[in-house]
Amino acid sequence: MHTADDFIEHLALEQHVEGGYYRSSYRSETAFDQTRALWSSIYFLLRTGEVSHFHRLTADEMWYFHAGQSLTIYMIDPDGVLTTAQLGLNLAAGERPQFLVPKGCIFGSAMNQDGFSLV
Repeated sequence: MHTADDFIEHLALEQHVEGGYYRSSYRSETAFDQTRALWSSIYFLLRTGEVSHFHRLTADEMWYFHAGQSLTIYMIDPDGVLTTAQLGLNLAAGERPQFLVPKGCIFGSAMNQDGFSLV
């Protein structure tokens, strides 16, 4: 069984300005504009007590669950409506292993239980 520290060390994750730890795993060579790749992928890890602070998205983000405990994604749409999604592997409880967070919303995430979540 891997721990949060194992993933942080072996995936060379760094602290993220919005909370948790991350590392880019891929950036396409094709550009969306002069400052952004057409698409990219990251590893992101939260531990007990950490959150991904609310921020507005300028592009869609696809989230994939990899290991640990489930987490909640909180989204506020442009009309101010709050919705949530459960990211994890307990399908019977409504969790999903992947979820699209749409551009234009303000969103953040938090752990559902003690431990860690690697997404």
